[in-house]
Amino acid sequence: EDWLKNKEMQKFISRKGNEHDKILEDKIEIELRKNHLKFARNIKSLKTLTNNNINIDNAQCGEVDFIIIDEEHRRVIVADSKYNKAKYEGVGYRSDYSNFTKYEIQIEKKLTFVRQNIELVQTHFRRIYNSNEIEINDFDVVGAFFINTPTFYMYNSVYSVVTLNKIQNFISEGVFNPEIEINYE
Repeated sequence: EDWLKNKEMQKFISRKGNEHDKILEDKIEIELRKNHLKFARNIKSLKTLTNNNINIDNAQCGEVDFIIIDEEHRRVIVADSKYNKAKYEGVGYRSDYSNFTKYEIQIEKKLTFVRQNIELVQTHFRRIYNSNEIEINDFDVVGAFFINTPTFYMYNSVYSVVTLNKIQNFISEGVFNPEIEINYE
């Protein structure tokens, strides 16, 4: 594992990870546009009524991959996208569980920030969509993870964990954490 200590190798791994994240986020954006949802992507600051944007890429919140307005279900979705390797065995569940419990802490901070600052988020969307008719103050604020490949963790998560091929269901049905019924014989 000495190769992981090499700074150039670390840069390479980071760059490849960022490239994968961008590919996933681009595909998510296509789905959101197809469904005519208002959204903001890779939000590091919120636009205000003045030219003084409010930085959110800090310890209180952090960069948000997507903030989506779902008017049909009256919710604001705060979503992070996670590009993960496919795992098809039980041992993979343990590493996914460990990773996603860390991600849950991060998204909870983002949800808290958005809930406490929903008027700022509303102003941001009014500015980027040039519409004062956007009203989200009484919408539910929910968290979600968008992922590229299924994981066992998605069936035991606090927040919706949605694969690319299920985004349409998530958008139209308003929730996506399918219940599993286990029958013992």
